[in-house]
Parts: sequence; C-alpha cells; structure tokens
Amino acid sequence: MKSSKTAGRIRMMKASIALGCALAVPAHAQAQFPSKPITLIVSYPTGGVADLAARTVAQQLTTALGQTVVVENRPGGNQIIATSAALRAPADGYTLLVADDGIVTLNPHLFKKLPYKAADLRPVVDLAESRIVLSASKGLPADTLRGMVDYARAHPGKLNYGTLGIGNTHHLLLESIKQQARVDIVNVPYQGYAAAINDLVANQVQLVSGGVGSPALGHIKTGAIKALAVTGATRSPLLPDTPTFAEAGFAELQPRVSFIVFASSSVPDRVVDTLNEAFAKALAHPQAASVFTQNGLDPQGRKADTVKADLSATSRKNEALVRTVGLTLD
Repeated sequence: MKSSKTAGRIRMMKASIALGCALAVPAHAQAQFPSKPITLIVSYPTGGVADLAARTVAQQLTTALGQTVVVENRPGGNQIIATSAALRAPADGYTLLVADDGIVTLNPHLFKKLPYKAADLRPVVDLAESRIVLSASKGLPADTLRGMVDYARAHPGKLNYGTLGIGNTHHLLLESIKQQARVDIVNVPYQGYAAAINDLVANQVQLVSGGVGSPALGHIKTGAIKALAVTGATRSPLLPDTPTFAEAGFAELQPRVSFIVFASSSVPDRVVDTLNEAFAKALAHPQAASVFTQNGLDPQGRKADTVKADLSATSRKNEALVRTVGLTLD
C-alpha cells in the first residue's frame, strides 16, 4: 500500500504533466477567435447606407474570418435600442454594434439619463464616412440654400424638414441653419431615411438632411427632388453640380456621419485587434470599396486607437454645439 507522501507526489507529478501539456499548446489554439458566428447589430433600419455598409462588409468578413456574420437591425431611440442590445450580450466579441458616432459623441450630451455610458463601448474600426446632402422637394420655390432661407424668412413655420429622429447629426444640421439664418422651420422626425425621402418626393416635407447615396441620389438624378448643398471641402463626385455648404454661404456647417463598429469595453484587446484586421481587409476588397463609393460612402478601416481619439475630439465639438442649440432630450 502506497504511503500518503508517495500518493501526494504522484498527484503533483500528474498535475505538472497536465500543466506542461496545456502550456505546450500554442496561444492561438488556447484562445481561438472566432470559433462561432458573429452578429452585427445595426442601429438603423434596412435599406439605408448604414445597413448597406454592414451587409456589404459582412459578406467579406464571412470569408476572412471563416465564420458566418449575421446582420440584425435594431433601429429607433437615437440608436439606444441597438446599443443596449449589443451591451446586454456577452463581452466576447461575437456581438458587435454598427452605429454612427453619435452614440458616443452626441447622446451623452443630449440625455441626462442613458442606459449606457460612452465608456461602456470601445471602437473596433470605422467602416465609412458619409457625406450629408440637404435635399428639397420640387414644391419648394427655391433652388439654392440661400433661396430656401429667404423663402423661410418670408413664410415662418410654413416649411417642414424631415430628419432621421431627434438629436442626431442631421437634426442638429437643420437646427444650426435655423439658428444661424434665424428662420422658423418645423422638424418632422422619421424612423428611416427612405420614409423621409418618400415624403419629400410627395412634398409632405420640404427639406431632408441625409447621406449623399441611396435613397436620395436616385431621386436627385431624376429631378424628383433638388439637392441644395453637400458637406465636405470639395463637391461630391456623385453630385458634381451641387455646391458645398461653404459655397452656399454656410462655411461653418461641416457635420459628418461616421459609421463605426463598436464592441463592449470589456472585450479583450487581442479580439479587437483580430476584428480590426479582418474589417480593414474586408473594406479594402474591390467589391466592398465599389459598393461604398457608389453609395456616397468613403471606406475607412483605421486602427481602433486612432478612431477612439477622433471620437473624443468630435464629442467635445458636439458638446459645444448641443449647448449652443440648447437641445436636451430628457
């Protein structure tokens, strides 16, 4: 019969052998990512450029990562619905959020009470930047931004403008124009860009702020609606005949919409690095780049730390703008 000391030594030897075997396994095998499907929760409805960007990249990611990438739309509530859903999921990198930068650069300044903090999220990569076009209905008796302002001054409260909800970049753009030009235009919030453009075509609203691409671009090309101005230092290649806001006399109006992939702040760095590399590769694919460009999106794909620094700077600018406009949402 073995003594207790001998049995103890045997147990220690077995434990050492087991540990040695575990250490002998390469690190990537111990923590392989991804090993199951990934979900992209999109904060916008189907049919818009955010949804298009997510679905286009998802196709390339499936190949790059060897796992299915599923897109799930959760629109509404100033992107709070989608953000909350993403943060309720395990912080393992398998559930990501595709949203515009407003969830961390605007919402914290608009809401006194949010179900999340900006610090709860970390950027993985920036997908794209979308230029903004201010479109007008054919029923508006003005073909320029200055003409629209003159008409609004002469007819206070007669013009309606559609925005993609309250408190986002598009809403603040129109509010900034109202404040600077001292005009009275009524805001009509919509759940999605397509619905707002449809009502613009029908002259139910007279102005809509949104991305340069679909669904506005097609209607602008056919003449169903008019493009008054676009953001950016130069004219959009998709709308070469449309002046920039600077050319139209509003040089200080240069808002932008950046579509970002976010993860929970608790997701490990190695997972974020893996995802960042995969997204950057997907964005560089000729097919993805072509789809983005044709829809008014400039592909990005920068490193996570660079995106984080940029978001911090944008947040400071937006805080000042929100204070100037005097907008609060709770």
